[in-house]
Amino acid sequence: MDKAKISRRAFAGMAVAACTGLVTPMVKAPRERRVDVLLARMSVADKIAQLNIPICLPQELLGDSTDPTGTREHREAYVRGETVVGKKADRMTLGPGGGFFGLVNQSLSGSVPVPHPLSPRQQATQHNDLQRLARANRLGIPLLQISEGTHGSVGPGSTIFPEGLALGATFDPQLIGRVYGAVAREARAVGIHALSTIMAELNRDPRYGRGTWSFSEDPYLTARMIEALVPAMQDHDLASPESVVTSLCAFPMGAPNTRGLETSSIEIGERAFRQTHLEPWRAGFGPAGALMTEASEQTIDGIVVHGSRRYLTALLRDELDFRGVVIGNDVRSLVREHVAGTAREAAGLALRAGVDVSLS
Repeated sequence: MDKAKISRRAFAGMAVAACTGLVTPMVKAPRERRVDVLLARMSVADKIAQLNIPICLPQELLGDSTDPTGTREHREAYVRGETVVGKKADRMTLGPGGGFFGLVNQSLSGSVPVPHPLSPRQQATQHNDLQRLARANRLGIPLLQISEGTHGSVGPGSTIFPEGLALGATFDPQLIGRVYGAVAREARAVGIHALSTIMAELNRDPRYGRGTWSFSEDPYLTARMIEALVPAMQDHDLASPESVVTSLCAFPMGAPNTRGLETSSIEIGERAFRQTHLEPWRAGFGPAGALMTEASEQTIDGIVVHGSRRYLTALLRDELDFRGVVIGNDVRSLVREHVAGTAREAAGLALRAGVDVSLS
């Protein structure tokens, strides 16, 4: 993967445009020029819509919710820029939507029964229809479709591979590369651009449910697995019909935490953190060149990751040389931990800390 510098704003717009084959009147202009012209045309409401990607949960996909992305009609209105959000004085009509997270995950990985799940062909048709709407609206920005791929793309009909710990037990990085290359091809075939939940975290707490997604408790083995899978997924050209962006999760760590509970605090200390937990991230962002990561939902040694320039800028970008996009999975953690008083204030803190796009 070529690690030539690319700005965060350019990646978000232009890499996805390459994936979807976007053509504009300025297609021959330099990339930064095209980005500047597009940003100048966008209102605050447009930018808010592009920076917040809705998580599509089963109850919404089944049409039992009034959520803007609940039914087909709601999703199409969101893509066109017709969704109204907020209350009273804060009400606004969002601009054209930026994309979806987990649109193909109809059953929430098998947790909810779906009588008639979409086939891979139907998933591709759904994504293509939404992309056509996005390219026809006044901004013409393609949708960024993110899904999960911890041990296979989560869409119905995709291949289910063993969980992370079982894959790690093979001690075979070359095999892991082949596995995740197949995962990438299946995801991209139905219109997905990025796969999340690709775990660079270590399994250091057996009580922690998400620990099953990790490859190992060993930093060396985990680093070798990450080095193998990232190039297999991203290949050398994101415009390839067989490539997806790899989103390594969750930076910088999720465990060991208090009582093994999700989102619970981590007390580890700088030496143990750097000596044990950073090696897989160095491998993933360094030689391998992963272009996306999710910020951890946790508080580490009293610091809320989503609001921390120390973790998301100084460590991630300056020290580890990360060149991609940071996804915020829990911006409201800043409110929960009393760092911010409101969700609006939390959003500003997260953006300044280094979060690029929020899952909402």
